[in-house]
Amino acid sequence: MKFKNIILILLFIFSLSSCGKEDPNFIIHDITNKVTKIEEEVEVSQITSSITEVYNKVSKGCIGIYCKNETTYSTGSGVVFKEDNGLYYAVTNEHVVDEAVLVKAYFDNGIYVDATIIGKDSKNDIAVISFSLDSFPSLKESIYINQINSNILLSIGQTALAIGCPLDLVEHYNNLTSGIISNISSLNISIDTPVNSGNSGGGLFNLKGELIGLVYKKDTYSTGTTQVPVDCMGYAIPLEIVNKAINDILTLKRDITRPLIGISVTTVNTLLQNTNYEKYSQYLPTIENKYNYIIITGVTEDSVADTIGLKPSDIVLEIGGNPVNNLDDISYKLNLMLLSDSTTIKIYRKSIDNTITFLLKFI
Repeated sequence: MKFKNIILILLFIFSLSSCGKEDPNFIIHDITNKVTKIEEEVEVSQITSSITEVYNKVSKGCIGIYCKNETTYSTGSGVVFKEDNGLYYAVTNEHVVDEAVLVKAYFDNGIYVDATIIGKDSKNDIAVISFSLDSFPSLKESIYINQINSNILLSIGQTALAIGCPLDLVEHYNNLTSGIISNISSLNISIDTPVNSGNSGGGLFNLKGELIGLVYKKDTYSTGTTQVPVDCMGYAIPLEIVNKAINDILTLKRDITRPLIGISVTTVNTLLQNTNYEKYSQYLPTIENKYNYIIITGVTEDSVADTIGLKPSDIVLEIGGNPVNNLDDISYKLNLMLLSDSTTIKIYRKSIDNTITFLLKFI
């Protein structure tokens, strides 16, 4: 409404000053463009303000992590997600605290707080630590608890803010970088948000200040024989996996081991790119979307797969009743399971031209 009033006033002024030679349509077009620019500047300002507000709030629940092992030390980042009777819990990456004999939570102004590793989940690269702030009342008053809600919807193109301690705890404590979500899969949130060594275990947030993932790695070079440098290809662990790992660790209060089937698999699309395709193509079902299939290329001796009778050349169709369309579908299902759990795997076997469903029991 305000901008419409501005346009009317400006039109009135221009009509008074015009000598009758100006094209009214041109005047309206010019004024509209100027107002649009004002609106765009306001939107950019609002976004900047929103990012600042988010950072000022959630960064109070982001910490640095100092780890010392037998011979050296390393640093990383973490996110505080729970407080219970004065004990605070933070999540980080397993590779940050792996093999550490001493762990400290780091806060601004050179404050190191003794921390305890509650448990680790190496398969999902998640670890939980705890610490007390009884000796630091000012921190206790200001610390923020980030909620872990795995039901938050994500979309490609959404703003993604990373808070962490790249390279150094003191000089780069809780650095903020921004970008967008580039891709989403069951195991990864791909981001173009700049992250570096030390960001591992740090939080990824949206513009509402909601935690949406846990930063854990970046690509520096492409895979394959010809390694090409890459820029701004970082990855975060989705909250469903983070939440499951945290709950298992806090429930069992120990390190978590995830089940393994004991198979090597690849995609038919991958086989198309090498000489193995001719070897395995004879085993594929003769239906249209066969190139999306996952094919077993090897079975580990005495593994669960070997015990139940899975064979190389079997086509994996489902796991746990869910369709398997890519390699992540298998890892995703297993990475949310405990050794005490069981599930099913459905395969197609060319030799009998039929499907078989096997029960997978890991203990």
